[in-house]
Amino acid sequence: MHHLLFEKTEQWAREDAEDALVVLAESVPLDRSRFAACFNGRKALERVLHDLYDAQGVVQSIPTFIVIDGERGSVMKGARPADQIITLLSKRLETIASAKESPNKATAESPAASPDS
Repeated sequence: MHHLLFEKTEQWAREDAEDALVVLAESVPLDRSRFAACFNGRKALERVLHDLYDAQGVVQSIPTFIVIDGERGSVMKGARPADQIITLLSKRLETIASAKESPNKATAESPAASPDS
């Protein structure tokens, strides 16, 4: 359904999107009553609001990439080439692997928490 949402944005991206989204859901096909219950329920809204509140003060522009590992995090603001994001993720994975092998050594060699440049 997510591909359809992007393809048909002009049909549902308006104030009262529910009817248009139900029609799209039926075309996939999704069960209308289950879709409506999910759409009108609080569970998904609460998850979105939780993420929104978590991002306040951190995400101030789009796109923002956040990599979280336990209590540590890295933030990259703005559009970046894919190879730059891959490099960040690779370095974090190397740091995690080193920490598992030798906890004291990995802590001393950890890269800065915010590669925001």
